[in-house]
Amino acid sequence: MQRRELRTPRLAIRPIEPEHARLMWEAVQASLAELSHWFAWANPEYTFSHAVEYATRATTEWRSRAAFKFGVWDPAPGRFLGTLALLVTNASERRAEIGYWVRSDACGRGVCTEAARALLRAGFGEEGVHRVVLRAAVDNAASNVIAERLGFTFEGIARAEGLARGTWLDMNRWAILDTEFAALPEPKPDTRPV
Repeated sequence: MQRRELRTPRLAIRPIEPEHARLMWEAVQASLAELSHWFAWANPEYTFSHAVEYATRATTEWRSRAAFKFGVWDPAPGRFLGTLALLVTNASERRAEIGYWVRSDACGRGVCTEAARALLRAGFGEEGVHRVVLRAAVDNAASNVIAERLGFTFEGIARAEGLARGTWLDMNRWAILDTEFAALPEPKPDTRPV
């Protein structure tokens, strides 16, 4: 996948750079109460240094083709909304996993769905990925709805696979194949403000 910006009608999806660390850290801090329900890394000990490490590692992972990590932006005001990643889990079998989060005050507006669709299009098209997995906590209704909207197929529940707030979470496992994604109808553009 080329290291370039992906665009949708409402969003700019840019490769994570070290200079994005401050904005990413601020978005996490503003959304910590909600993010901590689903992610072990989202906790009161999450520091600016953690954001710098993530952003620096993103560049290295891109070069090695291990992961393609993006920041999601509302381009008009240049506001950082969250992150999105395609993690290569098996290069020879062309398998990957998609993950995302969006700041709390941007939830419920289709941001994750729109950004994830753009990344899937690039992953299946440019990178030649065959299968993408999406894992979401059983109780994370929003992420499970996103999986359905993106055309993923529910494959089952992995017991105690995720960890957040010191508690093991059962995770719904979803997957989509390149042929399934290609057969999906093009969705109507989302016109809600970001």
